[in-house]
Amino acid sequence: MSQLQDYRLLTFDVYGTLVDWEGGILAALQPALDRNGAQLSREHILHVFHELERDQQARTPEMQYSDLLSTVHPTLLQQLGLSAPTSEESKAFGDSVGHWPAFPDTVDALKRLSKHYKLVVLSNVDRASFAKTNAGSLQGFPFDLIITAQDIGSYKPDLNNFRHMLAAVQERFGIEPSQVLQTAQSQFHDHHPARTVGIKSVWIVRPGAIMGNLDETSFRLRLYQWLWRLRNLSTPLRLRGSLVRLRRFHESPLLALICLLIPFPSWKFPLPDPVAPIDIVGNVELEENKLEHLDDLRSIPLWRARDTPLRSLYRMYEAMISGMYEALGPETEYFWYQRNWSLQGIRDPRDTDPVRYAILACLVEELVVAFNWRLSLGLRRDCNHIMRETGKDSFPPYAPLSAPIWTSSVPAISPENLDLFPPEYVSDVSKLVLEADGLNKVFARRNIVTNVGWLYTI
Repeated sequence: MSQLQDYRLLTFDVYGTLVDWEGGILAALQPALDRNGAQLSREHILHVFHELERDQQARTPEMQYSDLLSTVHPTLLQQLGLSAPTSEESKAFGDSVGHWPAFPDTVDALKRLSKHYKLVVLSNVDRASFAKTNAGSLQGFPFDLIITAQDIGSYKPDLNNFRHMLAAVQERFGIEPSQVLQTAQSQFHDHHPARTVGIKSVWIVRPGAIMGNLDETSFRLRLYQWLWRLRNLSTPLRLRGSLVRLRRFHESPLLALICLLIPFPSWKFPLPDPVAPIDIVGNVELEENKLEHLDDLRSIPLWRARDTPLRSLYRMYEAMISGMYEALGPETEYFWYQRNWSLQGIRDPRDTDPVRYAILACLVEELVVAFNWRLSLGLRRDCNHIMRETGKDSFPPYAPLSAPIWTSSVPAISPENLDLFPPEYVSDVSKLVLEADGLNKVFARRNIVTNVGWLYTI
């Protein structure tokens, strides 16, 4: 059976896999829905759109995707029972592609994958639309090669798109088809044609996705999933998968796994010696080295069971003060789904460094705000999320979280605490500046200038 290390290049269908294609379509249609006072189900809208889009792509394969969207827009509204749009409204619908949001896990995943694979785009949009997306929600990520439907003159699932891609990556990178892995959500657009031309593929499951997942193809892929699980039966500890992870960076993975089973010096891991703020402030290279294998470790159930919320909090501190803010998002997500971890239950670290102690306290207090925000949206730490049918439905009730008592007694940073810091990290009024023009009020109370957007990624 193929392993990920057998591949050298990942090809991505972008819209639906990396970018919220369905959410973008629905958002672009919202003005028309509001104008008509219509309350249509998400499933109905997307099914109608998908049929129209597929038919138009087959009839006009040379048409740019933004123009194609503008073309189907009037017919889409007609079939949804909505009033006819103006030409300006149809053009705005077509131009919306570049504003569709990326999924929260996309950019971080791309950064990690780029350390091991060539990353290539094989998208059904046009060059201009993708350029806007890449500059926007994909944060300018540097793909190794970008191939759009406009470059080829046809839309997936046309096999010519995949053959064009295979020829391009072989010419540019010397990579054979057996070393290419198609990475996508849509069975219709990607998995079936990829299999036809002899490319292996991996299914990125976006919960609730409708377009591209036809009933008969969905059943087939789900059958493959169940067969794979039967072939690879394992315990909840996932020891076999843990060994695979440990082999990536440990010389003796079996010994490392055995050590994880031994409760020494205690079952819960002790807190590592924290890095002094003056040693790590702005030091992204140091933080990258510390995080090099963290994704693998977080994927090992035994390691997760022995990890603690306080250790996670210190990792957040290091990410923030080093300037590697993008590491806060995955760590926050990891903490959120460790459902036995309680923010209120985080013990007082009684940290002897006043700067570090202040940052830790602020992080706990802001995490309470961020987690309550998630709960207010219907997200639940046990993954049993509460979904609203329409945007007009009321938000679900929840029991708000609160911070531990000790944070309220942690003092603000004083000017003398910053005497040894580089001048670019100290403001004229003796505040610690981690992000220029930072506006967060929780951190401001302790004389820290920063923003906290990464705590709110979902």
